[in-house]
Amino acid sequence: AALNDLPTTSGGFNGAVTLSEGTFNIGGIITLPVGSTLRGQGRLATDIVQQAGANLASMILCSSQQCHVRDLSLNGVKASNTTTAGISITATKVTVKDVFITSCPAEGIVSTSTYTQIIGCLVTLCTTHGFHFNTGASNGSAVQCTALSNSGDGFRFGASGITILACESNSNTGPGVRGNAVNLCRITGCLITLNG
Repeated sequence: AALNDLPTTSGGFNGAVTLSEGTFNIGGIITLPVGSTLRGQGRLATDIVQQAGANLASMILCSSQQCHVRDLSLNGVKASNTTTAGISITATKVTVKDVFITSCPAEGIVSTSTYTQIIGCLVTLCTTHGFHFNTGASNGSAVQCTALSNSGDGFRFGASGITILACESNSNTGPGVRGNAVNLCRITGCLITLNG
């Protein structure tokens, strides 16, 4: 399937697009409507690559509730772009699962909304933080995720009720995990080594 097969209306839930194996070059933001799913064939099989000079705010924007992204990889091509996040989440109840993100000129995944679930994802070689639960992203979680060799923090959160469970943060320039004046956050069973 092609990226332009994504549903364009917000009237119904459960719309899904499954991408085939291969590389998809993008020059515009992929915006997911309410209840939609963007799925690949696996993070080693379906690769979405930002075109040189596109300079998108994010490669994928989840601005409608209950969106899902899974089983694919994103390459932000930071050598040829500026300020691009891999996935930006601005709506509640979004799930990102089994996604590999590399070389974004901003965060790998950034959320500013509640109940974000990130499961089994790997973010590496991004210019700022690997995983960023920003202000407003309360009650989110990262489970079995890895932040590796990013130029900021591995996991950063500025909201309350964040759970970081069974994750790894290794060789990031900033701290492996950093929270700013937040309440009711849990960091459990994580491996945090060789960070700044």
